[in-house]
Amino acid sequence: MSLSNVLGYFLPPKPFPDKELENTFLSDYSSRYLLNRQAALLIGLFTWTIYVVWDYFHINMLTPTLDNVSMYIYVARAIGTISLSLSTVLMFKSFGRIESIATIVISGSVCLCYILLLYMFSIVPFPYDYLYYYVGLLLVLIFMFGFLRLRTKTIYLTLLLLVPLSVLCFYMNKIDGIIYLNNGITVKTDDYYMWAATTFLLSFAAI
Repeated sequence: MSLSNVLGYFLPPKPFPDKELENTFLSDYSSRYLLNRQAALLIGLFTWTIYVVWDYFHINMLTPTLDNVSMYIYVARAIGTISLSLSTVLMFKSFGRIESIATIVISGSVCLCYILLLYMFSIVPFPYDYLYYYVGLLLVLIFMFGFLRLRTKTIYLTLLLLVPLSVLCFYMNKIDGIIYLNNGITVKTDDYYMWAATTFLLSFAAI
C-alpha cells in the first residue's frame, strides 16, 4: 500500500462531481442523523447545565480561593446553556434538515462551549484549573467525535481552531515555582503540567 493511499484515509472525502448528487447526499445525511443530533444536543445541554452543581460545589469548597472568579464562571456557564438551548431548538425546527445550517449551528455551539471552558480554565488558579476544568475540554471533544455526526472536514476545521487555542491557553497559564494551597499542601509547578496537558490533548485529538 502506497503512502498516498494511507494518507487518503485521513483526508476528507471529495464532493461528488455532480452538484445535484452532492445536494441529494447532504439532504439524506442530515435527515438520517437528525434524531442522533437532536438527542445528542439534549444530552449535551443537560450535561453542560448540570455541571453548574460541580462549579457551585468547588467554589464553595475552595472559599475564598475562587470567590473572585465565581461570578465569571457562572456567567460563562449561563452563556453556554443559552447557546446549547438555541442550538437544540433550531435542530428541532426545519433547519435541522439543512446540512449546511445544521453544521454551522452544531459546530458553533461546540466551539463556543469549548472556548468558554478554556476561559474558565484560564481564570481559575493552579492547580484547580487542571483538576476541575481540563477534563471538560476532553468531554467536549468526545461529544463532538462520538455523538454529533459531524463530517470529517468540519471536525478538522474545528480542531484546527480549538487545539492551537488550547495550547496557547496552557502556555499562558504556566506557573513556575511553588503553590501553597489552603490545606497546607505545597505543589511544585514547572513546565510539566503544561506539556503533559498539551501532549495528552494533541494525542486525544489525533486519535
